[in-house]
Amino acid sequence: MTDEVAIAVDACVGWHDAWMRAFGLRTETDADTWRLVDQPPRMWYFTAITRRADAPAEALANARGMVCDAWSRLDLEPFGFERRDTEPWFFRPPGPLAPEDTPPELEIVRATTPEEVEEFEAVSVRGFATEDAKVDAGSAHPAKILDDARMTNWIGRVGGRPLAAAMSYETDEA
Repeated sequence: MTDEVAIAVDACVGWHDAWMRAFGLRTETDADTWRLVDQPPRMWYFTAITRRADAPAEALANARGMVCDAWSRLDLEPFGFERRDTEPWFFRPPGPLAPEDTPPELEIVRATTPEEVEEFEAVSVRGFATEDAKVDAGSAHPAKILDDARMTNWIGRVGGRPLAAAMSYETDEA
């Protein structure tokens, strides 16, 4: 795979599929799209993602909820969808990072236990809402995700307090 968008889409599909499986939900994939068969656990999860630049709009027609036209080419309004955002894909070739000054007080932790996934979930939800935002443990990011070795959840702590969250998903190409 040499198309950078296609590589990013493959990771996005894998990421969504991993989370939906962690919730115990069903998904399906064909040449054109990845789809969530069941209702999404949270509104921010995609329910369908185009997998090819030339996927037809009809491939997303029956999706419910938020969809991702990965190449931002399709007119989905005839199917009742409203365009809300057009977001860029970010791509970085593999290799070492440039040396940066990392603040000595910043601790980066890979979440490897259910308790750390719960900590990751709490800081992630706070980051997208308010400092006081809370969710029931596992309702946004269940610890079952630890079963997928390709998914990594990161926590940034300062003085032992979680302040940042990030995720990465490894594919055969990225």
